Amino acid sequence: MPASILVVDDEEGIRTSLRSILEDEGYQVSVAAGGAEALKACGTDPPDLMMLDIWMPDTDGITLLKEWAAAGELSMPVVMMSGHGTIETAVEATRIGAQDFLEKPIALQKLLATVKKSLRARESQTPAILSLTNFGRTTVLTEFKKRLAQLSSSPAPLMMRGERGSLPEPFARYLQAPGLVWLDAGEALAD
Repeated sequence: MPASILVVDDEEGIRTSLRSILEDEGYQVSVAAGGAEALKACGTDPPDLMMLDIWMPDTDGITLLKEWAAAGELSMPVVMMSGHGTIETAVEATRIGAQDFLEKPIALQKLLATVKKSLRARESQTPAILSLTNFGRTTVLTEFKKRLAQLSSSPAPLMMRGERGSLPEPFARYLQAPGLVWLDAGEALAD
């Protein structure tokens, strides 16, 4: 089965052009005109690779990338695209979790090389973010989720401590409301 690619760009000409090129290379390509469509497409059938424009009218690609990373939903490599990108934007995108950054207009060879490299990286990638859904439905976990739900209904701020990848992280991610930015105090203090 060919790899699936989602192209997210508000410019119809770019969506059409990238779709045509990538389909000619044998990929299964779907398109989205903005962030809302991308969220819907990823929710039903996540692609193997996403090509995400930075500047879009409904929401920018960096914000979407941050939201997906914070929610632990960045399950595919993401290649950011922009005609007005800066080095700072590219660095920020890769720091958040983007696999690569392409500047528009995108050269054909650069596009194809980046897609191949990103898909190879996906194949060798091991899941980095733990999720409570990965632990099954044991009685202990079900009871613990109930206690976490009680904590989440409290208006008081909650701080969980532990090393990255340890159990406090999936518990904190479970409590976090969708769409909120993930703040990793360890990373923030290291800067």
